[in-house]
Amino acid sequence: MNTNGMRPIHPGEILEKEFLEPWGISVADLQGRVRMSPF
Repeated sequence: MNTNGMRPIHPGEILEKEFLEPWGISVADLQGRVRMSPF
């Protein structure tokens, strides 16, 4: 339950804003770099 009036932040949103955008890479680029399966 959210009691502070702010919406919950999804971990993917943090990843995108703090790492992917500043580094100029996509989710697919990151996936390939860490050798992760898409599923």
